Amino acid sequence: MNGIEKKHQRLRVAVAVSIVALVAAMCGFAIFTHPTPTYATGRAADNAVAELLSNHYEMRTDGKIFDRKQINALLEKLGGANATLATVSALGTQDAGHIRTRNGGDVTVTFGGMEWNVTHLTQDNNGNTIVTFWLASSSEVIQYNPWTANAPTLAYPCNMYSTSLIRAQALNSGGCGYVATQGASTLTPIAQDAEHTYAKFTMTGIQGSLTKYIVAPINVAYQETETIRSYYTSWNTCPNEAWGTPASASYSSNMN
Repeated sequence: MNGIEKKHQRLRVAVAVSIVALVAAMCGFAIFTHPTPTYATGRAADNAVAELLSNHYEMRTDGKIFDRKQINALLEKLGGANATLATVSALGTQDAGHIRTRNGGDVTVTFGGMEWNVTHLTQDNNGNTIVTFWLASSSEVIQYNPWTANAPTLAYPCNMYSTSLIRAQALNSGGCGYVATQGASTLTPIAQDAEHTYAKFTMTGIQGSLTKYIVAPINVAYQETETIRSYYTSWNTCPNEAWGTPASASYSSNMN
């Protein structure tokens, strides 16, 4: 998408959540960190799973963060009647099409007070079963970056997601900041905000933080080599589209 500028983008968020961690959290412990981007489907009309979190989970002292009934309901949406973590894990990789076919439509789940579509089932690089949630709807609008230019040789091109305004601000990720002006050689930092809509998904050390149950991109194999050229062969792979080397790369070294 080199040369195609995106000044505004409707905010859509995804997290890859570890089912292993969710089940463990019903017994008082869990692992994993950071949010993960992925692909989306339309908003589900049926097949809704209620809030996965226990009431007032952030105040509990027994470590039971998740509602067992709703976790079981999610497992059944993924693997059929009476599905368990073991039977769901045995399914291997399932995309949104598989999940819709199994349920006669999209599946939504409430997690952290927000409604998400269930779009993908797979395993992380450590063999843990993970499921990807994509935010079902949003009315938020923010600039992708505050400037545009068809200048891919810049140190920080305007369409590079890792240094975009939308990543640093709209998702409350902070990161290394964003490239505020054309030709900038340093990034402008944005501090994370504990009152932000997505704070519980992106910040550790705050009450109600859910980052322990969200898997980092570096632990998800398909995010290492994903590329837009799998779908549009005439397009160039965007900088930082994958955290590794894309399987069908088409960019010069100055766009790496």
